[in-house]
Amino acid sequence: MFITIKKKDKIIKDLNENLGLFFTFLLLISYINLGDIMSGICGIVSLNNIRKYKINDLNEMLNKILHRGINKNHYLNQKAMLGQINDKDNNLPLTKYDCIKRYTILLDGELYNNDKIKTQLQDIGYKFKTNDDAEIILNAFIQYKERCLELFKGAFSFVIYDGYQLFMARDKLGLKPLFYTLINDTLFFGSEIKSLFAINTINRKISKDNFIELYSFGPSFNKSSTPFENIYSVEPGEFISFSLRGLRKERYYKIPVKENNFTFEESKNIIKDLLENAVKEQIKGDKVGALLSGGLDSSIICMLLSKYQKINTYCVDYEDNDKNFKANNFQRSRDNDYALMMANYLDTNHHEFKISADSLANNLYNSMIARDKPAMADIDSSLYCFAKYLKQNEDIVFSGECSDEIFGGYPWFYRKDNNETLFPWIRNIDNRINLLNKEYQSFNYKEYLEEEYKNALCDIDYLLDEDDENKKWRRLTNLTINYFMPNLVLRNDTQALANGLNMRVPFADIDLLEFVYNLPKEYKYQNDKEKYILREAFSEELPLEITSRKKSPYPKTFDPNYFKLVSSNLIERFNNENSILNTLFNKNEIQKIIDNPENQIPWFGQLMTSPQLLAYLIQFDQWIQHYNIDLDFIRKQDSN
Repeated sequence: MFITIKKKDKIIKDLNENLGLFFTFLLLISYINLGDIMSGICGIVSLNNIRKYKINDLNEMLNKILHRGINKNHYLNQKAMLGQINDKDNNLPLTKYDCIKRYTILLDGELYNNDKIKTQLQDIGYKFKTNDDAEIILNAFIQYKERCLELFKGAFSFVIYDGYQLFMARDKLGLKPLFYTLINDTLFFGSEIKSLFAINTINRKISKDNFIELYSFGPSFNKSSTPFENIYSVEPGEFISFSLRGLRKERYYKIPVKENNFTFEESKNIIKDLLENAVKEQIKGDKVGALLSGGLDSSIICMLLSKYQKINTYCVDYEDNDKNFKANNFQRSRDNDYALMMANYLDTNHHEFKISADSLANNLYNSMIARDKPAMADIDSSLYCFAKYLKQNEDIVFSGECSDEIFGGYPWFYRKDNNETLFPWIRNIDNRINLLNKEYQSFNYKEYLEEEYKNALCDIDYLLDEDDENKKWRRLTNLTINYFMPNLVLRNDTQALANGLNMRVPFADIDLLEFVYNLPKEYKYQNDKEKYILREAFSEELPLEITSRKKSPYPKTFDPNYFKLVSSNLIERFNNENSILNTLFNKNEIQKIIDNPENQIPWFGQLMTSPQLLAYLIQFDQWIQHYNIDLDFIRKQDSN
């Protein structure tokens, strides 16, 4: 069911008029400074009783995600075991009482508009003992129930249990993950899938349908899907309730479609104000560092941060890329010189981190474990290595991620050869299928993608008088935000937190997104320049070399030694007759890729070419082995 989204001030007015203001809190369990920088949650809730599961089961779930903090706490009763990872020594889970029920909250993440909501709640009689987000969310839920979600800006997932119902929700853009599975009358949930696998009764199975999605859609995924049978993700902008009435899913947020009544100049100024406010909200008085590539997005974020504090900036590169770099349509220049220019311009403490081919290849395994699935190969492992380095100096870093999705920075927004029957970042699907052994080529990969694409299009709203070109841009923006961006958001969360680092992304601000989503295409793409209005908005505060620089994606290695490393590793795996690769994939076709290192055509997005494809297959093999996955569809295929 879709809930119609009202204006926030109207919601507040309705709630104040219709809901009572007389909740009296009888008891507040003592707690102090609830950490909201690093956190993770997990738990088990049963409709009848939970005697089948022991406190050791919850502890094992917590241990699986302990990298998301430093302490673990829990809440127990006859029907629930709730676990919380914190980055400080505190008493989360937090429990509060009203005159009717006892409410307990688990929180992963943070609010960015906490002061505003706290003031609203204080105005209607709520009292607070801390400034912490968990207390604000819990009071808002007690007052407004699920309608509280309309008020929140932030990166969060949370769970609230009242003895009768478990309530789970994610923020509107899904910046913090939350997974769950239901077995009979018991629901299991966790910030990462690995926490669920601490429970022996949860199957690690991949069905035929799971494999079709994984192999055709991957490394992106449908919003509610995971690679595992009967394990799901709470969707961005969704809440789920679990009680004797069953499991109910409801979408509380959809990007609103509005008429744009602002001129280009007015829109520029609004974008500037919204982004400055997003940085101000997210800095929260913390000491932070920032990623600086010398591209438009990271340069804007670093410039805005520099207004508040002198920052450390960090640029990532690869050993010998100064010799091996080859310009292409997607990466026309290296980042280093531009990053150094901006660092000098802003007077930051600048650091450059170089990753070796060996380190990149060796950390494919670690980055896969962080994600709980094969994903963006060395694009993930490089961020894993970078985050490990960053953690030596920083607890929090800011990133320019999510700008391209909102402002239309990717090539598929403006190239003329778009195939509008599939998601535009899914490339060369026929070549993918050809890599499989013949018995697995017949699965309906294309049909699946086409059906998912059609379903996604059906969910997009347009203005009544919108012309075809603006409809196309709205369509591409919606698909990119809802199906491509979640992959990058999860990458940031998992690779950073696996190393104890928190990453904030001010471009993923809901007010900014809603405004830019409703701007006409000619504001965003003009004079053959992508993200035109964003360039113009900050043209007076940044060097011309930065605002005129062609978009350059997250850097990858061009080292031929890396290609050799992943090639030899993959062949070694094929030589192991027990490897699942031999069952699924055609070794001769893989060998053709290895024998032609110069023939590198993207198979996903812009960055993932032949080296990344080989690395993805390595991760796939590692994944099957590490998680001891049951490939259910292979057993059924064999029996036939």
